[in-house]
Amino acid sequence: MNREIKIDNKLIRNLQKKNNFKAVNYTLTRILFHILLSISIYFLIQSNYFFLTTLLLVLHFSSFSFMGLAGIGHELLHNTVFSNKTHNQIFYKVFCILTYNNYSFFEFTHWEHHKHSLSKNDPKDLFKGKINIFHLILLLTFDFKSFYRRVRILILNSIGIIPGKIGKELYVLEINGSPGIRSSFMGYDPADGKKIGKKSDKEVFEIMLDYYSAEIHRRPLFRTEAGYIERVMIEGLKTPIRAKFDTGNGTNATMLHVDELEINGDVAIWTKEGQKFKNDIIDISLAKHLNTTDKRPVVELTVTFNNKQYTVPFGLTTRDSASEMLVNRKLLSIFKVSVNPNRKFVLSDWVPKNDRSDT
Repeated sequence: MNREIKIDNKLIRNLQKKNNFKAVNYTLTRILFHILLSISIYFLIQSNYFFLTTLLLVLHFSSFSFMGLAGIGHELLHNTVFSNKTHNQIFYKVFCILTYNNYSFFEFTHWEHHKHSLSKNDPKDLFKGKINIFHLILLLTFDFKSFYRRVRILILNSIGIIPGKIGKELYVLEINGSPGIRSSFMGYDPADGKKIGKKSDKEVFEIMLDYYSAEIHRRPLFRTEAGYIERVMIEGLKTPIRAKFDTGNGTNATMLHVDELEINGDVAIWTKEGQKFKNDIIDISLAKHLNTTDKRPVVELTVTFNNKQYTVPFGLTTRDSASEMLVNRKLLSIFKVSVNPNRKFVLSDWVPKNDRSDT
């Protein structure tokens, strides 16, 4: 029998709402819990209570893993614990260190995992094909494959070797080796991806220089050309927006000009073209221009461009602007376009002027 349970949107928003007091309280409580467990285990060992020691060790290590990437570490990476992004990143690295996880490697592969989830290119694909009872036992007890991969990466990192290949893809993570130990790197031929053995930082640089000396290897990855003005639709708005694709916009959120804006705690209530919206604030964008700084609340909105939908952060502002929307470099990368400064509406239909974006 199939049962469909509907969850109220207000309840979902409350569950997703960030609370710094709760975050600090839960974090300290969790750390204190494991400190007390460790002290108890120590005294039980001294008193030869091995059965109780074993039970507490199982409790300690099974719950301790959730302080890492299987639990709070994962949420900290996604900035869903503290309201401040910096606090999330600091505690993310602390918990990764406490649980013997490589925070840089996980961060890199995790975004690849989200990009290729449940596909053959997923770097975190544990099993091929259907999961059988043996796989299920491994997942519920001890993940040998993940354990081997982590140990291998940590050992390679500790001796200065940074793997540059994940699946069939090649990545240049670093070129300069540690000057203290003169690190070597596992080299891969850029042309065919075959392993060519350990290389010094100088040799890696020479290989890359030779590879990119050919003009064909310096061509931009984004083959789709867009105009500097394009049509964009925002979910909920009835009329399309004339968006300026600003390659010089390095802010952490695309700017959207709104008619009215009110901040109520962690919620932004805003109006545009007579339509009223309410969104949770996920961050703050500080846009600096000359001697002024525009502090913009950042909310997530769903946009449609070139027949594709994206849910991305937007910085809301009521300040007088020459553009209705300024698309930042990050969103341009998500759109996977290169901008032609001499053309408009290359990938979208024409929209009449509603601002001074191309005067």
